[in-house]
Amino acid sequence: MPAIAYLRTDCEHCGGHIEYPSELAGQSIQCPHCQQTTSLPSPFMPPPPIPPPAVVYSPPPPQSRNPNHAVCPHCQSQMARTKRKESNITLQVLGVVVFLVGLGLCFTLIGAIIGIPLMIVAARMGFSKFPVMACSRCGYYYKI
Repeated sequence: MPAIAYLRTDCEHCGGHIEYPSELAGQSIQCPHCQQTTSLPSPFMPPPPIPPPAVVYSPPPPQSRNPNHAVCPHCQSQMARTKRKESNITLQVLGVVVFLVGLGLCFTLIGAIIGIPLMIVAARMGFSKFPVMACSRCGYYYKI
């Protein structure tokens, strides 16, 4: 006696699982879960095509090359350079360390030649300020 092959599918109406013998493929039956008529797919029918994804990737808008204007990463509006300037705490700490090294080198014969310019560079580094770009729409800002 040949073995009967069973196939599986889901009801078109309620999504309930239906297991059926392959001889019933292509016919319509009453769903045992919701009692509505549903058609059983043939084992040789290709599955329905998968729809394309709903979300499509779009690249971010191009950034402005003008150093006085940029595009806000949050609201995509134009950002402008402000009069406000901020310092960088990392450069200030590094400037103090380099200044102290330069000061220590000043007490040696050859170190004075290196120490004094090093102290000048450290002072410029520690007191440097950077312009700030600000978005007029959302308030986002960053240092250039």
